[in-house]
Order: sequence, then C-alpha cells, then structure tokens
Amino acid sequence: SLDYVVAWWQWALDHGSQAWMVECARPPTFLLVSIIIAAFFLLRWRRINTPLKRSVLLVSLIVFCLGMCQVQRLMNATTFATARFSESLYVIKLAGQSSLIIIDEGHFARKKSVEKAIDYELRPWIIKRFGNVSIKEMRIKKPSAGTFTATRHLCSRWKVDAVWLPFFDKELSKGAWRAFFEMRDALKAKDVRFVRSTGRKKKSQKFIVNGLRSKIVA
Repeated sequence: SLDYVVAWWQWALDHGSQAWMVECARPPTFLLVSIIIAAFFLLRWRRINTPLKRSVLLVSLIVFCLGMCQVQRLMNATTFATARFSESLYVIKLAGQSSLIIIDEGHFARKKSVEKAIDYELRPWIIKRFGNVSIKEMRIKKPSAGTFTATRHLCSRWKVDAVWLPFFDKELSKGAWRAFFEMRDALKAKDVRFVRSTGRKKKSQKFIVNGLRSKIVA
C-alpha cells in the first residue's frame, strides 16, 4: 500500500546523504505540477494494487523526470549560451561540454557575504538553467577582497579547472591582499590552474601559470 511506500521513502531520507542529490535543470512549473497530479491518480488506479506495481510506477516516474530534466538542460544550453546573472556577472555555456566560463566584473565586490551569495543565489540560478556542470574558467575582471573570497569559496563548491586574474596596478587593502593569498593557497591545494597576466603590452603579454612563465604573442 501507499503507507509502505511512504515508510520506505522516509527511511531512505533519514539515511540519505547530500552526495545523493542530483542537480538538474528546472523544467516549466506546469510540467512539474502535472507529474505530481499524474502520480496521484496512477497510484489510485485499481490495476496498480500491489506494492511492487506501485514501486515500479514510482521508479518509472523518477526516470521520466530525469529524462525530462536532461532534455530541458539541452534546450537551455542552446537557448542560453550566454546568460547574465547581473550587470557585472555572466556565464558562458561551452558548446558540447558540461562546463561554464564565469566572468566577474565586480559583482562580488559589492556583496557583504559572498559565501551566501554563491550558495543561495548564484549556484541555484546556474543549476536551474544548466543542471550539473563544472567551471572551466573563472575570470576576474576587477580584483577585490570580495572577489578573491568568492573565487576561493566557488572552488570549494564546484570543480574549477582554471582561475584567470589579469594584471592590475590598483592599490589593495591589507584585507584584500590577505584574501588574495588565501585564494591562491586554496587554488594550489585543489590543483586549480591559476593564470596571471604580468604585462600590459598589446602585442606581447607574459603570463604566470602555476609558477611557470609563458609568453603569448597577439
């Protein structure tokens, strides 16, 4: 009966882990509501009158939901190849890959709590559109204490391949420099590629990649 299914589901939730969570792109609301209504009427159907049949039905609905979320993710990746989160933060979805490029132009410099901004604003926003993705590059346009802290926290929540920080001659406060070194140490610990520009010439620029110098000629 339905009581057994509910009891089993409650037991699974009590013994669950955050690692079990599956991040999916969010389908339209009317589709989500229709699935709940369909599940209710199917479970009340007389022909589905055993715990085994109900379990098979629920598993089928879960598989259907995952498939629908996958289709939604592919549609969003085509429609929202570039999506703007705010005036100073936007993301680029790489074609044929489950990864993004995040470009910050000073968004986190104005946030009092960048950790909460990432966990409760940016991360849900990205997941709703693109599902489970990794960060190919995090590009910092305007260095600040908030941006450095946000980058460090971002790398603790996502798989990040590289962080780009251009050359800057802006004077930073002691707190900003402390945040910079904390970010650098965190990137090194997580084996994240850290790229910094050390020149401002248009035709020739030097970069430091994890301590190794390389030269890029435009």
